[in-house]
Amino acid sequence: MPMTAEGPTREAALASLKEQLQARLRNGAEVVSLELTSDPHPLAQFVGMFKDDPVIENWKEAMAEYRRQIDQDADLP
Repeated sequence: MPMTAEGPTREAALASLKEQLQARLRNGAEVVSLELTSDPHPLAQFVGMFKDDPVIENWKEAMAEYRRQIDQDADLP
């Protein structure tokens, strides 16, 4: 059964939650810890695959130049 708590401050909400949890523990509930692992992102293996690729570097330079031209044209009256 989920527990929620609200309060005018963080401390008040946590105190309310603590009271609820203590009441459940008195009635036989149990608190256990779980060890969680995170799976790597499915695309993580591709990170950095274009590092130092001259084609990508040329593309990035061309895009930067294009953006500079667009910015200059936008400044014209």
